[in-house]
Amino acid sequence: PSGKRHELKLTEGATVRGRIFRDGKPLRNVELGLVSVDRSENFTGEFVIGTDDEGRFQFLNVPAYQVYYLYGHMNSFRGMGAIPTKKVRVSADASTKDVGDLAVEPGFRLVGRVVLSDEGNIPPGTQVMLSREDAWDTTLIDLKPAGRFEFSDVPAGSIGLGTRIPGYRLSEKNRNLDRLNGGSILGRMDQDVIGIELLL
Repeated sequence: PSGKRHELKLTEGATVRGRIFRDGKPLRNVELGLVSVDRSENFTGEFVIGTDDEGRFQFLNVPAYQVYYLYGHMNSFRGMGAIPTKKVRVSADASTKDVGDLAVEPGFRLVGRVVLSDEGNIPPGTQVMLSREDAWDTTLIDLKPAGRFEFSDVPAGSIGLGTRIPGYRLSEKNRNLDRLNGGSILGRMDQDVIGIELLL
């Protein structure tokens, strides 16, 4: 609105490519994300792409000279396993980073229940959300009777777990409560976790 002319210079960016395999065969039509490690003012958001019939993926025009996390979206890989989050360093414009063949591995199970302090009824349709700390990735599932939930094919790494119910908040009694934001509990998946309680 100042009336000045502003010039925004666009560069070609870099390319990140690779292939996804499961049981030795290319895995098509699964969704991958790429997000910068730097979440400061240089943060460019998430790039998303799917694999083709040969399991190949290719991110084009990625901002150069950045470090990214490459990962599979949990909702896309559900029922098939998971791929570990991979850190990828991208160099100059017009360069190509080939991450090679990435194999789908068995994911982990996270089983637990939501517990209300007054033993009240949990409203129908209540969901619990699992988010990944490095990857820009979340998944939601509906609570089962008695507040039970089960996530499968969870990739290894740091996660957050939370839910929202009107009139309740996460209790201070939760181990690893995210005290900065208060909306989740934090932990790490490196094995199956059975019997966790989310206290409200």
